[in-house]
Amino acid sequence: MPTCFLLGFLLFFATSAQAQTASNSNADTVFVQVEKMPEFPGGVSALMAYLSSQVVIPAELKKQGLEGLAVLSFVVDKRGKISSIKVLKSLHPDMDQEIIKVIQNMPAWTPGYQDGKKVKVKYTIPIRVKAT
Repeated sequence: MPTCFLLGFLLFFATSAQAQTASNSNADTVFVQVEKMPEFPGGVSALMAYLSSQVVIPAELKKQGLEGLAVLSFVVDKRGKISSIKVLKSLHPDMDQEIIKVIQNMPAWTPGYQDGKKVKVKYTIPIRVKAT
């Protein structure tokens, strides 16, 4: 039985699909929403299955009955690679590191597109953890 569950699915904490300023439309712009969002290979259900199968609660934390919500963000770059992983809401430092490791090892995504061009896109994802 999986010990890690997604709370909902991918959340976007901002709604603007535009760059911060018109003059800031260079290659370093990171969008939060675009015309065609990046996609994990196989879609959202495959992403949830990947996270559920790969995130393992460390034994000591499992014994303690660790439960709660961790929130992380990451950027899917123009090649579909994951970068800039950040913990926005920590559950426990050891659990955070486990989730970061799993996110770092994700397969490449299909990149996002804005105006017909590949762009960097920031995702924010909540992960519910429950020791069972």
